Amino acid sequence: MSNWVKIISTINSVSHSYSSLRYLKKIGAGSFATVFEVQNSETRNNYALKVINKDKITNSNLLRRINQEIHIHKSLDSPFIIKYHKSWETDSSICILLELAKRGDLFTVWRRQKILPDYSICKYLAQIATALDYMHQNEVVYRDLKLENVLLSDKGEVKLSDFGLAGKLCKGKHDLTFCGTMEYMSPEMLAASFYSHSTDFWSLGVLAYSLIFGRYPYQPEATYNDMINKVLSCRPSYSSPSSVISQSCKSLLDGLLEVSAKKRIASLDELKEHAYFRSFDFSSLREIRRDGFQLGSKFPLMQHIRNAINTPMKINMQENRTFEF
Repeated sequence: MSNWVKIISTINSVSHSYSSLRYLKKIGAGSFATVFEVQNSETRNNYALKVINKDKITNSNLLRRINQEIHIHKSLDSPFIIKYHKSWETDSSICILLELAKRGDLFTVWRRQKILPDYSICKYLAQIATALDYMHQNEVVYRDLKLENVLLSDKGEVKLSDFGLAGKLCKGKHDLTFCGTMEYMSPEMLAASFYSHSTDFWSLGVLAYSLIFGRYPYQPEATYNDMINKVLSCRPSYSSPSSVISQSCKSLLDGLLEVSAKKRIASLDELKEHAYFRSFDFSSLREIRRDGFQLGSKFPLMQHIRNAINTPMKINMQENRTFEF
């Protein structure tokens, strides 16, 4: 018990009276947390409030992961990463107040449209790569890049979210922690081998392929051994009945989906030099700024939210393919 108390005490707890956040709607739920759209009645700014039910935290490893998620997320400051605002705890919950992405997630857009316009894909990939480069420069490996975790602002800009599987990793170093979503795992991750920041660029390749072709490059298998065998034994198909794929596009996918981590495209600088991005102005990304919301002084947990936490949650089966061991 004392160990749990020590872990909880390191979370950035904020002591506030609960009177200024107004519940608007429930926007998501998973195994451990429920996400609400709320409004600060003092500033009229809207936020996403992630509420983690302590009853769902069944061991100290989960608590450490939440603690790490908070500390990593609060250290990141990029216009292409969902902004962390505050976190605090109540008797029953751990609460994390985040920037609200008003257009939802890229998975929903992809599921509806399947194949996106070329310029939109190029812009999304450039913004995601910029966010990954920023994280890697700050010694963070994401490990959970997927369409569901790419949110979109009201202006259509990319916002990476959910740092529950992110970890600290110094440049040039390697890790062995096995985690992620099967379809997006790099070969070295699937093989439970050492990996570096380049594992995130394999995931970027999977995401890029999915946006271009409307399908995953490798469909998930029953076991991780089956999946690694598929990845190692065959290259993804570049045939598309709906469009002609350029040589530069194929070259980009070949570079990102390179089985050898040492040969893989694994940096923003390499992407900038690639022919696929020849007509994209990366300098335009420097002009994108985050909205400067001013927070009020109070952060409540309204009764509406308390009631919603206590109702049974529908578990998204997509989440059941995300693991950490």
